[in-house]
Amino acid sequence: MRKHIIRFISLLAIWPAVGWADSATFGLQSQQLTTTYTLLSEALNNAAEADTIVVTASGTMDEQVTIPDGVVLLVPFDEANTLELAKPIKKGYGDTAQYAKPVRFRELTLTSSASITIADGGAVSVGGIQYCYQGRGAHATGAPQGNCGFIHLMEGSAITVEEGGVLYAWGYIYGPGLVTIQTEGTLYEMMQLKSWRGGNVSQDMAEEPYIIFPFNSYFVQNIESPILYEEYAYEYIEMGLIADNMIQDATAQYVGSDGFLNLYWDKMQRTYNPEKDQMVYTIDGSIYLGPIVIPKSAKETYNSSDYVMGISSSISFHIVSGELDVPYSMALQPGSEIIVEPDAYLMFGADDNYGHSFYVYDYEQAWQGKNYAFMGDRPVPDYVASLDAAPAIPTIEDAKILNNGTIETYSTFYTTEGGANICSTDAGVINFHQIAQDSVTYQVSGKKTTPEAIQVTSALLKNADGSYTATADAEQESTFEYKDGKWINSAQTPLPIIDQNSSIHRKFIHNGQLYIRHKQHTYNAQGM
Repeated sequence: MRKHIIRFISLLAIWPAVGWADSATFGLQSQQLTTTYTLLSEALNNAAEADTIVVTASGTMDEQVTIPDGVVLLVPFDEANTLELAKPIKKGYGDTAQYAKPVRFRELTLTSSASITIADGGAVSVGGIQYCYQGRGAHATGAPQGNCGFIHLMEGSAITVEEGGVLYAWGYIYGPGLVTIQTEGTLYEMMQLKSWRGGNVSQDMAEEPYIIFPFNSYFVQNIESPILYEEYAYEYIEMGLIADNMIQDATAQYVGSDGFLNLYWDKMQRTYNPEKDQMVYTIDGSIYLGPIVIPKSAKETYNSSDYVMGISSSISFHIVSGELDVPYSMALQPGSEIIVEPDAYLMFGADDNYGHSFYVYDYEQAWQGKNYAFMGDRPVPDYVASLDAAPAIPTIEDAKILNNGTIETYSTFYTTEGGANICSTDAGVINFHQIAQDSVTYQVSGKKTTPEAIQVTSALLKNADGSYTATADAEQESTFEYKDGKWINSAQTPLPIIDQNSSIHRKFIHNGQLYIRHKQHTYNAQGM
């Protein structure tokens, strides 16, 4: 009984801090916050044509409201109610500021019946300071730190960003409620890097034969609540990069037609599991993994399509239907995974460009103890709002592709020598349009600047009993199918016939052009 009393008292102690006990209050910048409103709708009714509504006290809201054109709702991170829109304030380099664990300066909690809709021209800004660090320190560069604004979305609550609306998440949004970015809606978050190699070292690694991307451990998770992206939704990421001995203005498109995740048909949901530190992208549509283009200076950029970009260990792609296209050279790192369901497709490369490679890493032989991610084999974020702490380091395993659908490999498809985990539990099919020759790829270990060679071979396919089926001796245009627990080469099995009129999973967009992909041809379908 005494334990229960102590637990109850502890819960009471934290309630006011997270805003569960009382209603939030709001003020208007046009009124110098002189009037306190207990309902956000009241503040909206009294707002000027272009106004900022400030959350002046933490607490709950239990309304369904719309933020109209010209109005910003601010969840501040400081007493000055500093409003950050396209750029967060950055600290850490060139001053005495040190990384500090994020703290709830102001928190707005949406109850199960509450919602915020951001209309065309409206905005919500959740404030925060971005930590910028030069080199390979103990904390991620680009992470939120110190006082932050927080929004807690309880089960059933929602934030919806309509066309022309913008959500700036420089602090944290967490909880089981849903964030929806509709077509032409826009989201901003930070990208945290735990493996930034710096400008000078990165330049060396860009040379042949290394072509190693400047980072391979990264997190985009200011929003830990589920996010539903509709087709042609947009997201931009802000990075706290140090290059040329100064903080760089580094904004990149993450979701969108010029971004890493080009969602051009139907929808995708992003869900974060804090205990496993796993960000799952569930795809019910078509996605083209484009380049991340990062400004290095006014004249130079890093473009991931020029490198072998690592898919970070915390990322999982789950293709339920439609297609995931990976047209550039990338590496699936230990801990990461791609799941291909029976009605889904995964494509490496393109039938008009065989010049790229996809690598799948095993853990034990190719990664363990090598410190390729600088912070150990499996870095985790410094802070997770759902836990109010850093997550435990998960058990790390071979990179995994669970294929119960169809994989098309126009690029060379490699595993490291340990084999990794390319598997199936149903009737997966892999069409090898070319067979890779034994080769090497490269990583950089710890604080070293000399790249290390890693042996790779044409993809080894894992069977149910743990053995592997080799593909290195197969003919070009070979088909491997998973039957009765084993991958077999069935080269005579015809490739699937795609009906151009009824199938949309072959459509993709590149450089603003719409294409329809088939085995033998790529049709420019602009204007269709």
